[in-house]
Order: sequence, then structure tokens, then C-alpha cells
Amino acid sequence: MKVEDLLSCSGENPIVNDCYCVGKVMSDSERAVNVVLRSGAAVARVLRNAKVLRASTRFRKVYIAPDRSQEEREQRKNLVAQMKEKISSDPQQYHFIRNGTVCSRE
Repeated sequence: MKVEDLLSCSGENPIVNDCYCVGKVMSDSERAVNVVLRSGAAVARVLRNAKVLRASTRFRKVYIAPDRSQEEREQRKNLVAQMKEKISSDPQQYHFIRNGTVCSRE
């Protein structure tokens, strides 16, 4: 699978500065790929259009996430834990994370 094919499927054709695999080689799993784009605006567009990949048969199992610092990862981990607590206490509502807070709606 080529990174350019993945990005063009999402409707974007940004310039890729660098692309490399992350993690240890394991025979039973795929490795994550870190892609560095030329501009922050291109990164924002790709992340915004990532939901288009789920509708694609070829890339439906591909997950795109922003590169986060250690602090941001810890904050996100805490938010996910809070969201899971809300899901278990109130499963009738739809819970999601937006702008650094856990939100709920019916």
C-alpha cells in the first residue's frame, strides 16, 4: 500500500516530506507509519477527511491520528477513561470527545 494512494483516496494530494515505519517488526501485525507532510494546513485537511477512508473498501481498516506530544497523549488517555466511565454509567446517550472535553447527547 502506498501512502500517496491512501492520501488521494481521502481527496487530498499533499506533498509528503518523509515517511517511515514505527515500532518493532512483528510477523502477526502491521506496523504504524509516520507520515510527515509539508504544511500544517495539509495535515489538518487530511485529518478532517480521514472519515472518507472508512467508506472505502481498500482503506477501511486504516486509522489516521495526529502526532501528539507525551502530555497530549496523557490528556487524551484521561479523556478516554472519563468517556468510558460515562458510557458505562449512561449507555443511552452518545458520548464523544470534542475540544478537550467529554460531551454527551442523545
